[in-house]
Amino acid sequence: MIDGGIDDIENPFDVDSGLMRHWLPGTATILAVDRTDEWVDRNEFFDVTLEIDLEGFEAYELRQRQLIPERAQFEWQPGTEVDVLVNPADHSKAVLR
Repeated sequence: MIDGGIDDIENPFDVDSGLMRHWLPGTATILAVDRTDEWVDRNEFFDVTLEIDLEGFEAYELRQRQLIPERAQFEWQPGTEVDVLVNPADHSKAVLR
């Protein structure tokens, strides 16, 4: 199993978008969404637990801080599947595609 960094919640937006072109495509199922009461304008940060499924790897859990626009918050429910790009170096970050 790949270490998904469950204990270390990071902001996945702390990455260079130019480097993401080499990231691995995958799918993620939302397992949990927890409020943080941190806001940027009208968008709220949530601590999100995802189950990441990458071809060629065993599914693993990843917990990270995710900025979710107010208009999209209703879509972020446990059981929802989303497309992601995953850091190939250590699989510790995932961003929506």
